[in-house]
Amino acid sequence: MNDTIEWTCDECGRAIENGEGYVTVNGAEVKEAQRQTAEWKSKHRTSTIDVADYADLTSTVKWQAIHNACDPRSELGDFIIDVDRLGTARHALGWTLELHRMGWVRATNWDSYIKVRAGATMSRSLA
Repeated sequence: MNDTIEWTCDECGRAIENGEGYVTVNGAEVKEAQRQTAEWKSKHRTSTIDVADYADLTSTVKWQAIHNACDPRSELGDFIIDVDRLGTARHALGWTLELHRMGWVRATNWDSYIKVRAGATMSRSLA
């Protein structure tokens, strides 16, 4: 089974080879999403939460794969993982476990992002 992840730049659409780019998320947007989530939670301190109210909570901050040369931001404060450290599904699993130790990753779309990028599929057999 080949579990290699082939990264494509979200800016130019070309392949990202090892050493040429990274996966990143905007640090300022993550902090703002966390602030909004904390504010929302403080306003909704009831034991029951209406699903419609929960849907109003902030949207998740998006991860992106990008070449070093294509990064329009390249600002400090962003979280970056070099693509050579995310070359296989096994690496992706390791990073997923590591990122989940950090509370801020819940403000991002990491789980769905890496699932798609790693070509992961989920199936459940019903007995």
